[in-house]
Amino acid sequence: MAREIDWSKPISDEDREWLEQRPDMPAGNGMTNIQRLEANDVENDRTENTKSRAERIEELRTAIANAQNELERLEVEEGIAANPNVAKQGDPSVGLVVDNTSVDGDNPEGAPEGKENYSDEKYWTVAKLREELENRNRERTAQDLDALPTSGKRADLVERLLKDDEELED
Repeated sequence: MAREIDWSKPISDEDREWLEQRPDMPAGNGMTNIQRLEANDVENDRTENTKSRAERIEELRTAIANAQNELERLEVEEGIAANPNVAKQGDPSVGLVVDNTSVDGDNPEGAPEGKENYSDEKYWTVAKLREELENRNRERTAQDLDALPTSGKRADLVERLLKDDEELED
């Protein structure tokens, strides 16, 4: 397949890609495409700005990976900012025991006193109830206990949590 290339001026990106895909093809003057391309770059002072197709692809892949990492980081920050009290899966603090008592033994302001009120729909949404069950399942798995089901209606989830609380008290 032949292509008309004007060797008297800098090679366009489209022509450069075509030539790089056919590096050993004769390009006239006893040179291959890649040799003639390199000579054209020297003539037109593009040597330091010219990158091979493989280098450009690798740069793009790196840029995409960096952008994906940045997006994931921002999503995690956004999630933490939206609800800093919710432990994320994979968070090293998951499973840590939080002591809600102050130095003198009293509950700090806002801390739950006694049993949790899982029926408080403002705080204990279905998603939070399921998340609490999932957190407990991680702890149960570590202790070789059967996992608690995380599916079902709100009343079922509340009942499971209350039953598990009673078993923990015993």
